[in-house]
Amino acid sequence: MSNSARNVFLDNLRAVAILGVVVAHSAQAVGGMQRTAGGEFDPWMQAFFNQGGYGVQVFFFLSGFLLAMIYGFSSFDIRPSHSERSFWVKRFFRIWPLWAAFLIFAVVRPTIFPESPGRWDAISELDLGAGFLNGTLLLLLNLTFLMWLIPMFWEGVIPGGWSIQAEVLHYAFFALLRKRRLETILTAWLLVAIPTIILDKWLARVDISVGVLDGWRSQNFPGTVLFFLAGCIVYLMMDQKIRGKVTQSGKLLSFLAVVVVLFLPLNNVKSGQAFAAYGFVAFAIVLAYVLGQLAISQKFLRAVARYSYFSYFFHFLLLDWFEFVYSEFFSAPVPGGQIGLGFFVLFVFLLTAVITTLVGALSWRLFEGPLVRYGGRLAQN
Repeated sequence: MSNSARNVFLDNLRAVAILGVVVAHSAQAVGGMQRTAGGEFDPWMQAFFNQGGYGVQVFFFLSGFLLAMIYGFSSFDIRPSHSERSFWVKRFFRIWPLWAAFLIFAVVRPTIFPESPGRWDAISELDLGAGFLNGTLLLLLNLTFLMWLIPMFWEGVIPGGWSIQAEVLHYAFFALLRKRRLETILTAWLLVAIPTIILDKWLARVDISVGVLDGWRSQNFPGTVLFFLAGCIVYLMMDQKIRGKVTQSGKLLSFLAVVVVLFLPLNNVKSGQAFAAYGFVAFAIVLAYVLGQLAISQKFLRAVARYSYFSYFFHFLLLDWFEFVYSEFFSAPVPGGQIGLGFFVLFVFLLTAVITTLVGALSWRLFEGPLVRYGGRLAQN
């Protein structure tokens, strides 16, 4: 695959991921509108649209693939020119500023917009038992992506925040192990995954809380990093010379890792359907490739992909407002039965995708882009 074709494929894959997430949450918002108006939303249709929520796992896979492509992965593909410091500088300026901006909005929103819809004011309702330090501790855990230390708080106060926390944990895994032998990397994952499986099965049978371990179980790092690690290895194995260098122990550990996948609990995968998540990732990869071959709407897909990080945060807020407006101005269920409801989901989805992409372009130009470029200059130095 040429560099240009690969870039088109990766853009399409990122676009499929964010559009899948948006369509899933659009259906959930429409379901809320319908039920508020006294109507019904067919569970089958809700389950169908919910499959798009597995776009988060596609993002994890894509992140692993891209980092392996940029920085190298395992002893087969070491890039000494990229230091750990430059890696963290670039990751910080790409992830943290926008995260902090939305966190500040989540904190001040109940004061500035007390009548605003949605659950973004949940931070005022979270009590960690820290007294006057409660708010400070909440902010500190969010700003350092350590929400999983408190089980009740692992998702954070920003809708969808658990996935960004997981991504930062993936970065740490990558930075620590990316230059190691493939066998070492797989062993490290297995040593984390197998105890987590045992812990999960045990906690599912008892009614007790085990503090940080329960938070770790909720965050389920072994399950999220699985997709990230898969992306790294897929990039690595695309090179025929590298495939030929894999040792017998590496093949054995790879087989063991596949067996473990069959038992791995994916608690934070929507509906808990592990194989549905694997299937959606495979579907997204095929769809991204087909879209590249057909050259369908490449300009739009490229824009959706480029601003997907902003869109991931912003679409929650936008859908909150759509649901609020509908409940205020429309008292009747969506006309046309379940078919009409399905088309309304698609309408809300497309409207949300377009608006978030347009606002995301503005955010990139005025806020994200300058900071990312500044981080790149710091990393070079």
